[in-house]
Amino acid sequence: MENRLEDLGSKAQNAVRDLGSKAESTVRDLGSKAESAANRAAASVGDQFSSTVDYVRENGVQDMMDDVTSYVRSHPAQALIGAAVLGFVAGRMARRG
Repeated sequence: MENRLEDLGSKAQNAVRDLGSKAESTVRDLGSKAESAANRAAASVGDQFSSTVDYVRENGVQDMMDDVTSYVRSHPAQALIGAAVLGFVAGRMARRG
């Protein structure tokens, strides 16, 4: 009987070790994937910001206003949604300040 209990205890201990190793491996994999996704997102945001800065440098205010007007006429729903989001964000920022 005592040997059976020792066997059960040993098996349980091994199962816990295996589970711990698998959990550790899974957490490391998830961390690596999250880090990669964050790096890709940061690179994408950086590229977009760089493109925006280049656009502002290369175009005058009138050119930018013409582009905005053209976009609004071509995509009225998206422009309205964008305006609503910007208004919401500006309102939240104004309340905090």
